[in-house]
Formats: sequence, structure tokens, C-alpha cells
Amino acid sequence: FAIDYSRSFAFVLQYGGGGGGEAQLSCGGQGRITRFPLHPAADGSLVPVDVVGRIFEPRALALDPLADASDRGAYAGVGAPGRGLLFWSDTGNLSDPHGLGGSVMRAGLDGSGVRQVIHLDKPSGVAVDVSRQALYATSRVRGAPIVHSTYDGRWKKHVSRDLFYEPRGLAVDPTDGAVIVVEFDTFAGGCDPLF
Repeated sequence: FAIDYSRSFAFVLQYGGGGGGEAQLSCGGQGRITRFPLHPAADGSLVPVDVVGRIFEPRALALDPLADASDRGAYAGVGAPGRGLLFWSDTGNLSDPHGLGGSVMRAGLDGSGVRQVIHLDKPSGVAVDVSRQALYATSRVRGAPIVHSTYDGRWKKHVSRDLFYEPRGLAVDPTDGAVIVVEFDTFAGGCDPLF
């Protein structure tokens, strides 16, 4: 779930259905990203629209509403075409038509220009630092590092290694750029040694 306050839309990762211009919220099919208006249109309707489809197994979603989607590495002006980027993790499928396996992907807010940014085994958490145009991702693998990259994936480094038991979710504090990590089952057997 991610919100674009500048355009008043919410973006949601969904499993099943979809594939058309309007979101089909039925079961079955592949994952997708659906855009929902936060406010009714002039006619009172709240029509959701699928913007990205054919996602094998989506895990996390993040967006930068002001980023330039053209890879020029700058922010586009307010109201400029090609403004805004979606990022999501997809565990992928080695037999999928794209052959990407696990990936962190990106596209424009309208779903255009879908491309792989980072290849990761079992990707889970994704977060963006909009002030630094930095992308963070992790895998749901024990001892997985937090990976830091530019929005286009050209510069990538591991910012931690073996610090986390099994990282699942990420968030970035917009005030200081600190990365917050959500871990899964950090204590063996479910026992918390503090109690």
C-alpha cells in the first residue's frame, strides 16, 4: 500500500483477477498493482484501475511521486509528464515470460516503462528515500543484507550483512533517512529472552 498525495491516489498490491482497464477484485490470476482514487470523481465514482499486471508474487510497494521516470536522475516539476515512480518486490518465477526470477521492479505511476532494478533471491521489503532518490530492498532470507541502490539500479551496495535474522519490511524516516527494518521471528522457538 502506498499513497501519492500529490495526485490523490492510493496504490495497492493485489493477488488475482485484474487484467483489464478496470480492477477486477475477484480471486485467481496473477498479482497486480491497482490505483484507487482517494476522492470521488465529479460524477461521484471511485473507479480503481490496474496500472501494472502480470506480477508473479508481489511482496512490497513503495513510490516516489516526484521522481523523473525518464532515468535522467532528477526530479520532474509539479505537473510534468513522466513524473513519479512505483517500486515493488516480486519473488518472480524462473519460468515466467520475463525470466527475471526474484526482482525489485519499477514503473511510472501510470504503469509504463516496467523494468528490473535489482535482482534478489526472495525479495520482500522495499522502501524509498525520496530526498536522496535512494532505493532500499531486502530478501526474506535469514541473514539477508539490506541493499541500497539508485532508482535506476546502476549503483548498488550492501549496507548491512548478517545484522538481521530474517528481514521482511523496510521503511525510511523522511526526516533523517534512517532505514527501519521489520524482522520475522527473531527468537528461536518463539521465546523472547527478555521475559
